[in-house]
Amino acid sequence: MFEKMAANSFFAVTIVLASVTQLSAQLCETSVVPPATVNGIEMTSTFDGSVFTFANAYTSCGSYSTPVNSVWLGLSGDFSYTVNFSQPVNNVSFVINASGQLIDEIFIFTTNTGIPVLTDVSSCYSSVSGNVLTSGLDADPASLGGGGIFTVTNSSDYTSITVSGPGGSAGSLMAICANVVSSEPVSPCKFYSDLEHLELPNVITPDGDGINDEFAINPIYTECYDYEINIFNRWGNEVFQGTDGTALFKGIDLNGERLSQGVYFYSFKSNDQEKIGYFSVF
Repeated sequence: MFEKMAANSFFAVTIVLASVTQLSAQLCETSVVPPATVNGIEMTSTFDGSVFTFANAYTSCGSYSTPVNSVWLGLSGDFSYTVNFSQPVNNVSFVINASGQLIDEIFIFTTNTGIPVLTDVSSCYSSVSGNVLTSGLDADPASLGGGGIFTVTNSSDYTSITVSGPGGSAGSLMAICANVVSSEPVSPCKFYSDLEHLELPNVITPDGDGINDEFAINPIYTECYDYEINIFNRWGNEVFQGTDGTALFKGIDLNGERLSQGVYFYSFKSNDQEKIGYFSVF
């Protein structure tokens, strides 16, 4: 199922060059493995510690997918791996999944030109602080682990990225989706210009415990675009309406009454698009 890589050799990290508007976990199914040249950029990689290849494609929570022969980090202890680029790059994006099925897993990102900033483009069971990603965060085992898409941006272009961490009891899978090679900052707004990339809740539990109490909308999206949301019960009666300037839906209807448990439907309009779906209130 997996193969240990020879120390200080090239290893099977998967790289895709794509525009930010195309950036999604599914795109990493089309991949190349360093050493390779893509769009004139030569890519090589070295590693130390617990780094393996994972033979199969894998999808975890949020439909974040890594392809065949992706990197398997931290299975048996700490790890460090570096990807080298023959030309200066910036805004390289990583897809990570299968994290934290047993414990939270930590990834520390550095570049050869300094400490970068991570942007959480889209994720589940994950948290970013500066250049450190914690993934897992008590992920439900049924979710197949935490994961997401995370962009590494530095004030100066870089020619190498190193990812290191203490490892976990199951390890994590990683692939790399490098966007347009440019020193210009990547705006997450471009990623969300298509509503297909915006994940909305499929369940809320408004019981006041601070977990899934409201119909949460990714704050990156709300910083980028205005929106209007309408929520209906199963009989088609509107029970809530809101915009980016109003409070989020917390299971209270237009009359201030708490709604009963059940399935509700939403219409989310933004950026000249509409996303329709349903969710449960427990």
